[in-house]
Amino acid sequence: MQNQTVAVERVTSTLFWATLFMALLAYPAQFVRAEEPGYQLGVFPHLAAGQIETMFAPMAADFSKALGRPVALKTKPSFEAFMGELDKQVYDIAFVQPFDYVWAHDRHGYIPLARRDELLVGLIVVKTDSPLRSLRGLKGKKIGLPPEVAAVSHLTKMALLKARIDPRTQTTLQYYKAHDSCLQQLLIGEIDACGTAAYPLRFFEDKWNVKFRVLAETPTISHSLFIVHPRVSSQERDAILKTILSWADTESGKQLLEKGNLKGFIRVTDAEYNTVRAYSRTMQKK
Repeated sequence: MQNQTVAVERVTSTLFWATLFMALLAYPAQFVRAEEPGYQLGVFPHLAAGQIETMFAPMAADFSKALGRPVALKTKPSFEAFMGELDKQVYDIAFVQPFDYVWAHDRHGYIPLARRDELLVGLIVVKTDSPLRSLRGLKGKKIGLPPEVAAVSHLTKMALLKARIDPRTQTTLQYYKAHDSCLQQLLIGEIDACGTAAYPLRFFEDKWNVKFRVLAETPTISHSLFIVHPRVSSQERDAILKTILSWADTESGKQLLEKGNLKGFIRVTDAEYNTVRAYSRTMQKK
């Protein structure tokens, strides 16, 4: 009798595990979806980490809602560290400056989605009481810039070259971790001028209730943009793009943009950044 009981238990156990195995085979998609990993949204460190968190965390939340999977906001303390992560293809979605986009696209196939709805122009600013009145006056002066790899740093040097000033030998260039650091040093008089952009300048002036004077503008290029890694499916790319473009048309989206003093975003193509490629080749020859 005991042997019969053991045999029945073995048969019952075998049937249980066989049934469970067949159920797993019948419904694999449910288990795959339950274990789907989240995505990473990388934002280049053009501002302090706290400001990036304020601006881009709601955007990451919107992407998460649209995709049905977690989207974690990530940044790095330096442009170089950020580019290192981009080179390792860590980021599924990224918000990058134009020169980084060209590099990421040509090297790893990152796909452009949408850019800020304004052109990127470098602004060379001074204090309102500065005696400087033109780019030519910057010869022999100390000029602050964001990190050397930043778009504004490239554009500022291009503007100086057009003004027949060699930035390497006829000025002193001081690089800072972010735009706000450069503007802070200008405010306290450590540098004579700062190369920045309209958005971080507005943000800094509003935050600290100060004003700077624009000494000169650089040539313009297409602005910073959202990009995605090729591993992100076309359906998910469409969902991300639709979310980005919707921000200018909804109340919640407008509030999100206002947090960063941002205008809306527009659809973008790779060809818009051919000018950036040309600038890069020019600077490599210098």
